[in-house]
Amino acid sequence: MEPRNNLNDEYDIDKFIQKKILFDIANSIPIKIILDKSGKRLKKFQFDSIKDCVDLKLIDLSNNLIEEFDDGKLIQNRKLLTLDISGNRLKKFQFYLIKDCEDLENLFMSNNLIEKFEIGNIILNRNLSILNISRNRLKTFQFDLIKECKNLEKIDISNNLIEKFENGNFVQNTVLSKLNISGNRLKNFQFDLIKNFVNLEEIDLSKNLIEEFEKGNFIQNKKLSKLNISNNKLKTFRFDLIEEFVELKELNLCKNLIEEFTEGNTVQNKKLQDLDISKNKLKTFQFGLIKECVELKELNLSNNLIEEFTKENTVQNEKLEDLDISENKLKEFEFDLIKDCVNLKKIDLSNNLIEKFGIGNGVHFEKLYKLDISGNKLEKFKFDLIKDCKNINFLYMNNNLFKEIVNGDFNEHKKLSTLRISENQLKTFQFDLISDCDYLEYLDLHKNLIEKFDDDNFIKNRKLQTLDISGNRLKTFQFNLIKDCEDLQYLELGNNLIEEFEKGNFIQNKKLYVLNISGNILRTFQFDLLKDCVNLVLIDLSNNNLNEEFKNGKFDQKTVLSELNKYRIGGKLRFRINY
Repeated sequence: MEPRNNLNDEYDIDKFIQKKILFDIANSIPIKIILDKSGKRLKKFQFDSIKDCVDLKLIDLSNNLIEEFDDGKLIQNRKLLTLDISGNRLKKFQFYLIKDCEDLENLFMSNNLIEKFEIGNIILNRNLSILNISRNRLKTFQFDLIKECKNLEKIDISNNLIEKFENGNFVQNTVLSKLNISGNRLKNFQFDLIKNFVNLEEIDLSKNLIEEFEKGNFIQNKKLSKLNISNNKLKTFRFDLIEEFVELKELNLCKNLIEEFTEGNTVQNKKLQDLDISKNKLKTFQFGLIKECVELKELNLSNNLIEEFTKENTVQNEKLEDLDISENKLKEFEFDLIKDCVNLKKIDLSNNLIEKFGIGNGVHFEKLYKLDISGNKLEKFKFDLIKDCKNINFLYMNNNLFKEIVNGDFNEHKKLSTLRISENQLKTFQFDLISDCDYLEYLDLHKNLIEKFDDDNFIKNRKLQTLDISGNRLKTFQFNLIKDCEDLQYLELGNNLIEEFEKGNFIQNKKLYVLNISGNILRTFQFDLLKDCVNLVLIDLSNNNLNEEFKNGKFDQKTVLSELNKYRIGGKLRFRINY
């Protein structure tokens, strides 16, 4: 069967087949309960042609060119569970065509050209559970259409052209748990429309044009756990609108135009775990607004215009695990503001304007495994900052103004696996700063000003897999410095000033997979340097000064492979050179 790209994630035909096909174990023959006509470029289909298929449970007519069904030809397959007519050219659909399908549970009509459903054109299938009418051209939607669908659990009318729902257009389906109205043209939404959805758990209003919710427009769905209002035009949001949501766990206000939250406009949802206010226009944020959110685990304030947090503005959410304040305009950050967040695992302060962290301002989080301070204006790094973070795995310090790293090392952080210090102003790097980081796998030093490494400056990290020293000012590199890196797979030396590698300067890393020496000024290359690299797959010598020797035939593909095969290197090896 061809893949169904149009179907929503609630419907997976493979799962359907696993659950619904009944096998005659004796004969190993599946009962014929599936009709698959998807992707056949059909322009017409007559349902009376399959009226005798009494056991049919799935009809898949998706991804065809069907413009209409004969209004007088009813679907008579009473055991039908799923009808998929998505991805066609239907401009209308009469629901009475399926009224005899008493067991119908899933109806997929997405990606058509349907502009409206006539008044009185209601769905009579009481067992319908999932209805997907997304990606059509509906300008309005009458909820009366589904009033007889007493078991409807999920409805998707996203990505249409709906501008409003008429007042009094109340939804009566008490079983509904998921409602998706995203990607329309709504400028407002009256929550009274869904007040009878007593079991509603998720509502998606994202990607509309909503500018505000009127005062008194309260949401009354007490079981709601997920509310998405991202990608709208809200300039503020009143949290009292959602105070009745005692089960709310996720609130997404991302990509709006919110400039501020008024004082006293506190979030009262004690079970809230994920709050996303990123990509707005906030200039400040008072953490006191969320102090009642005792279960909060993720707070995203990234991509705003926040310049500072006052010393009194502390975060009191003890269960907070992920704090993202990246892409703001902070010039300083006091870690004392978050000292009560003892369960923090990730802190992202990247891409601000931070020049310093306060004196004695350490990060005292035993569970922290990722700290990102990249993209700031830091000139010095104080190791006291992270001395108590014994479980840190990922440390990003790249794209700052570090000229040297002194007065400490990274060796207390035994679990460090990724260290990025690229795009700084380092002129050298002492590898003994990381000698005890036994689990280090990725070291990134690219785009610094490193001219050389001392002959005794060995890298002792046996589990190191990637070493990136590209974009520096190295004139040579001694491969014996990395001889103890038994697991090294990727070595990036591109875009330096390397003129040559001395004879006998062998690469001893047998697991090396990729060697990039492009963008240097090499005039020659001794292939016997690679004699121990039996797993090498790519060597990149492009953009060097090998032109003359290449023209003389020394560096053609055949010659290189022949040379490397002397050391049993070759096979899948790719050799890249241009001139």
